[in-house]
Amino acid sequence: MGERIGTKRSHASSEAGYARDVPLGYRRTEVAVIPEDWGVARLSDCSEIVMGQSPPGRFYNRSGVGRALINGPTEFTESHPVKIQWTTHPIDLCETGDLLIWVRGSSTGRTNYADGTYAIGRGVAAIRANADNHTPYLSYQVILGVSSLVAAATGSTFPSVDGASLRKVRVLLPPLPEQRAIARVLSDMDELIGSLEALIAKKRAIKQAAMQELLTGKTRLPGFGGEWGAVALGDIADIKNGGTPRTGVPSYWGGRIPWCVPTDITASQAKYLVATNRNITSKGLASCGATLLPAELNSGHLADEGWAERPASGGRIVEVSADPMEPGSASFDLIEVATAESAAADAE
Repeated sequence: MGERIGTKRSHASSEAGYARDVPLGYRRTEVAVIPEDWGVARLSDCSEIVMGQSPPGRFYNRSGVGRALINGPTEFTESHPVKIQWTTHPIDLCETGDLLIWVRGSSTGRTNYADGTYAIGRGVAAIRANADNHTPYLSYQVILGVSSLVAAATGSTFPSVDGASLRKVRVLLPPLPEQRAIARVLSDMDELIGSLEALIAKKRAIKQAAMQELLTGKTRLPGFGGEWGAVALGDIADIKNGGTPRTGVPSYWGGRIPWCVPTDITASQAKYLVATNRNITSKGLASCGATLLPAELNSGHLADEGWAERPASGGRIVEVSADPMEPGSASFDLIEVATAESAAADAE
């Protein structure tokens, strides 16, 4: 009997501690601690989801005949899709106001809003809220949910989100007026970000023009004169090629040496490249003939406007050959951002 009482008291004490973790006016759910008047639902329970299917290629045209077709990320812009191709035999359609989300390949997670009725191909999903919910609000919940799914698939060559996974995405649902208010605040933030990005783009264009003038000698800075010389890059820089470890050998991957491909560089929002999507082991490094380079070297995607440079605090860069999937590119494909120690010290 005494053990039962003790057990009950212990259980009651545990429940009391559990309840104290939840603020007044909130409740705990399987997803998170949320306000009492909010709900949790699967995306499929609060919206209609259309997974696109691509019409046969023989029905495509670029003459504006039929229904405009969204069949790839190239049709996505910052907000609404652009009309590039049309089809006379649409299979799946989105409607005005639908959230469009790309669910296949490296562009998985990109979103747009439909500004009309479009045919949607494979790789595109259209989502529209039911009458009790607000599509713009759901779009932000979907973006969070898909980001989690993509993060869980890190390491996949071609990340994707299938229809079943999308339908199971859990979303938090405040009352409809609050959904509208939240979406309005976040939309205002998006507009502010958009205006700042436009300003940055303008400044980049100005910088690019200045580079054309200053780096070619067309314009000289005050106090400088004389003739310039022209030399081959190989005469003033040490350029090395390397290789890529075989993807089918597990022991070559998942180590402590970050492996950098051009997309790691072009996707970086920072001046310095300090992280990569995949890592290799010392065995992988040795197998592909890549060279471990000192931190003082820069890395960059030569076909792109921007460069990713080594951190000022030190690190090591491993360079390999250009990505064959990106013709005309030249890049440093492996980078280890760490302290300036020997290769063996940081390898597996």
